Amino acid sequence: MAQYNRAIAALAADSSLSIEAILRGQSPHIHVKAGLDLGRSQPQSAWKEQSIKGTALRAFVWFAHLLSAYYDVMNPPENAPLLVYAFRTSDVPRSFSNAPSAIECVEALLRSVMHLRNDEIDLMSRTKHNQLVDYHSKVSAAIDASVALAPKQSDLIHDLEMLRIHLRVISLMLATYAADSESVWNHYTADFEMILTGVENAMAYQELNPRSFYPSLGLVSPLFCVATKSRDPKLQQRALYLLHKLKRKERTWNSCIAHQIARAVFNLEHGFAFKQGNQEIPEDCRVRLDSVVFEHQHQRIVVFYRRMATYKTHPEVESVTVPWDPLIDVHFDFVHMSRKALACFGYTGVHLIVPPIPCQCHPSLGQFSPAASDPSSEMSLELR
Repeated sequence: MAQYNRAIAALAADSSLSIEAILRGQSPHIHVKAGLDLGRSQPQSAWKEQSIKGTALRAFVWFAHLLSAYYDVMNPPENAPLLVYAFRTSDVPRSFSNAPSAIECVEALLRSVMHLRNDEIDLMSRTKHNQLVDYHSKVSAAIDASVALAPKQSDLIHDLEMLRIHLRVISLMLATYAADSESVWNHYTADFEMILTGVENAMAYQELNPRSFYPSLGLVSPLFCVATKSRDPKLQQRALYLLHKLKRKERTWNSCIAHQIARAVFNLEHGFAFKQGNQEIPEDCRVRLDSVVFEHQHQRIVVFYRRMATYKTHPEVESVTVPWDPLIDVHFDFVHMSRKALACFGYTGVHLIVPPIPCQCHPSLGQFSPAASDPSSEMSLELR
């Protein structure tokens, strides 16, 4: 936290100071360097260094604010409030007048649900679950009211509609947090369809109305949810196609990586079903992601998973290796996805910038088509 504050002070105090001098040897300042690199890469050649630093400064203030909010809840005591941000149902307004306040409420809910999904299932967790469902209902109602009041075709409407997407994903996380099977996701095909439609609308709006700096929970995680949990092949392929098309970085991972991991799950399940002569994916052919390891030097991603066929009796972890073409500077753009975040579709919180990236899919995989005819043999996977 002190390093963030020093960086903010340095940027604010001396506009002539070399940013490299500020960043040297201080890894937490990756955020600032990424922001400056993004600014320098923009086509507006008229931008001056000072204006870029101003943008980075605003981003840094936001990050510092978030870190301050998280600092006391990284290791909450047993009697800590249910909601990570200590929000109560009574704290939710009837409507939101701006996007940041709405995002803050949704992120509070999201982080609490992430904690819930990684807790042991007991009476206390079920009580927490019921309280979170109530909180979700209040936040959803407030956002619905805000959409009705907001100017049409505005950034506020877009931001609120994006939050509706995340609230739908959160509702699925709440509905399935205690499930011991993957077949439970069969009941949410309509929700997956709505998520995809919402993401498609958001992508279309962002293409026509680009913004370089705004708080968001992103689009990668909702698409990753559909691609790995829906068992409707058309919806899965649609989600995979959108992930491949998105080509952007969201905090500690990006759409290409999410696409390749989800594609591995897709092909594993269809491959197991194909060997059994099944056209649909039965429970014993489904897999549950455990963790991923990014091997930059070897240009591959190792995906660890458990097969539902043996999940209850012999829950051994198996793995599959996916070729990967990182195309990144590993010193300043380290890719990581924790087991807990992966269990929650890669959600890691609010981000302010979504830098575009070149495609990181390995050339050996070929181009992904949403109308792939044989998903069971589409991608070459190395089983370990």
